[in-house]
Amino acid sequence: MADAVKARSGARAERTFYLSMALLMAAGILGGFLPSWFLRQWMHQPSMLPLTPWIWIHGLVFTAWLALFVTQVGLISAGNRAMHQRLGVAGFGFAVILFVVGFAASLHGAARGSHPPFLSAESWLAVPILNLVSPALLIPLGLANRRKDPQAHKRYMLMAMAAFTGPGFGRIAFIPFYAGLYIPALFIVALVGWDIHSRGRIHRATWIGGSIAFLAICVSPLIWNTPAWLAVARWLMALWV
Repeated sequence: MADAVKARSGARAERTFYLSMALLMAAGILGGFLPSWFLRQWMHQPSMLPLTPWIWIHGLVFTAWLALFVTQVGLISAGNRAMHQRLGVAGFGFAVILFVVGFAASLHGAARGSHPPFLSAESWLAVPILNLVSPALLIPLGLANRRKDPQAHKRYMLMAMAAFTGPGFGRIAFIPFYAGLYIPALFIVALVGWDIHSRGRIHRATWIGGSIAFLAICVSPLIWNTPAWLAVARWLMALWV
């Protein structure tokens, strides 16, 4: 009886942890994009670049992905695993669309000058491109483990989503520039802490996914002014012309 109660308590705590992480991620993204996307009609500023067709597509696709992610975590939290699995099938095709649109929008953003004034378009391109590298590796790992290892699945998907929070946190006015870049790493730290608290050790998926996500988050400021990256960025930007 005591073991059963302990197991139920542990499962409830786990659901609360993942739902809290999902809601915090959503809050960061929504908070950052309220002026330029979600509430643009009421919060528009003259300095904002116009919404082009590519920005519309990018915004709609990534908003849908955010909604899907929060819904999926919410379904597990509510105990509706069957619906979670049915929706998860849609994640395969959606992930491909997500990366194609994200890559195109990154090049489009560089071409139209949506970069900080103290960095060149070539330098800043490192941030959105590397923000895509981590989920591009972690989402397939998460989808591949969705049935055979649910614990690995949820960790990979959480860390993949963490990479997408950077643009949101980075746009919140009161958050300093570099803090916005590195806030996504705090979700990895939180997952490590959860593993130690709940398991007494770090899960293998957290080691793998955390290493990938952490490197992708931290590398961009280290390379964005290097000759090698600038050459790559110029080549990528030439694809958009």
